[in-house]
Amino acid sequence: MAEHDADSSETPPTLLQRMVAAKISEDRAREYLRAQWVSSDGEVITDPDAVVVKFVIKPPPVTEHV
Repeated sequence: MAEHDADSSETPPTLLQRMVAAKISEDRAREYLRAQWVSSDGEVITDPDAVVVKFVIKPPPVTEHV
């Protein structure tokens, strides 16, 4: 038997935990979530406690002021 068998009661990381693990500060991550810049599989995610496998941060396009 392997030493590191997955424990079925282990809770998967939340979106916020994944963002922090990706070196995004917690404050910045929460700001991105509030601004609705975070999505998973094309669906906007605003809940920091959501459990997702992958996520994308997509800020609105920058507009140039003349």
